Parts: sequence; structure tokens; C-alpha cells
Amino acid sequence: EPQACQWSREFRCRSMHLVARTLLAGSCDAESPLFKLDGQADLLGRIWRYVILAWAHELLEERISTQSGGADDIAFAHVDNVSFPQPKGRNVNMMPFVLGDRTTLPEELHDYWPMIATCLETLPDEELLRVGYLTVHESEVRAGASQRRGGLHTEGFVREACDASGGGGGGRC
Repeated sequence: EPQACQWSREFRCRSMHLVARTLLAGSCDAESPLFKLDGQADLLGRIWRYVILAWAHELLEERISTQSGGADDIAFAHVDNVSFPQPKGRNVNMMPFVLGDRTTLPEELHDYWPMIATCLETLPDEELLRVGYLTVHESEVRAGASQRRGGLHTEGFVREACDASGGGGGGRC
């Protein structure tokens, strides 16, 4: 094997996240209990997503516990990178729908379901029966201008910390 390939492979291994490297290496090592995952890329991917969600949850809890204002200082939690559907001039404000039921959304908003479903993956199953509120405002926005109101803001899913502080019903969470 050429030296450049060895260096490149070694660099990628050293720069790979330790837990990811452990999962992948263990799945290739016949002496490791993780070897049972050999050839199970879909299962490894699912495990990796759970690891990422657990880290995000730990980071959120740490942030809440170290902030002077607690949960009131948390504006949003990053769920995943998503793609928006092509704009069609749709405009709804705080439209109620059952979180886990796509059929409770009007059909013209079903293009947003993949994005909503990605957010729902972070919630426990019992939360999927709750009512959520969807705002969609598709319009042209001049460079440097804001679409609806200026400043950073989100309207998002209630996090556990907000539920515990009583903020789930219209508080700042």
C-alpha cells in the first residue's frame, strides 16, 4: 500500500470521533462483543443517532443547570439539519395539529412533514398524542430584512426542562 494511503487512513482514524471509532472498530474485531454488529450498517447508524441524541440531552441539561436563569435561558435545541420544501406562498400561524398524526395537517402542508417528523424523533412516544402548533410563512424577504419580526426567536417543541418549570403552556420555553 502506498505511504500516502496509509497516512490518509491513519489521519482519518485519529480524527474520527472516539465513540464512532470504537463502534466501527468493535464491529470489525472478532474478539469484541460489538462484532455481532458486523454488516449491520442500519443498526450501527441507529445506535449512532441514539448516542448523538443522548449527548444533546446531556448538553441541554448541563446548560440548564449552569445557567443562572435555568430553563428560561434556553431558546432552542438543535435537532438536525433539515431541508425546507419549495415555497408555494403558504401562510399559517399557530395551526393546531396532533404531533404524531400527519393526517391532522392539511394536505397542502404535508411537504413539511419530513421536517416535523425529524423533530418528533426527539420526543417520547406518549408526547406524540399532544397538540402542536405549526407556523409557516413563505414569502420573499429582502436581504438584511426580517420576514416577520426582528431578532432571534423560535416557536418550537416544548422541552422537558420547560415542562418541569411550568413553561409548557405559553411561558418562554
